[in-house]
Amino acid sequence: ATGIPVPAGVVTDSAFGFSPYNPWPDMFTLDPTEIVIAQTATSGFNNVIGSTVAANPSSWVLIDVNLYFDDIADGGLVLDGINFTTSFILGNTFSLDGVHPTTRGYAVLANKFISEINNKFNASIPPVSVSSYPASIDLYN
Repeated sequence: ATGIPVPAGVVTDSAFGFSPYNPWPDMFTLDPTEIVIAQTATSGFNNVIGSTVAANPSSWVLIDVNLYFDDIADGGLVLDGINFTTSFILGNTFSLDGVHPTTRGYAVLANKFISEINNKFNASIPPVSVSSYPASIDLYN
């Protein structure tokens, strides 16, 4: 296989989006209608998850990751002497794509899950040592 065929009319000799003469092709971007469709689907999935947890309160725990990241955005977080914010590149929480957590960001998230599980089920799962995970780009500390 030679990969995904490039549609006719798509310029490939320069990077997309760096010039108004070579914008990202429509097939690679979401228009406003598609954004609403994605947001509606996400909301629907979250409602099903929330309802499932609410119907099984003794068996499940719900962690609102979006709310947790909002809390980090509002006040930051310090774990193992490392500052975490949601600032792009320097915040230590999100990777360079601005969407997925860094290795340490995933460790922070793991500790949130561990904390909620411990609280809900009176468990004693030890937290992970965030500082033992490699920094992606340690510019903030």
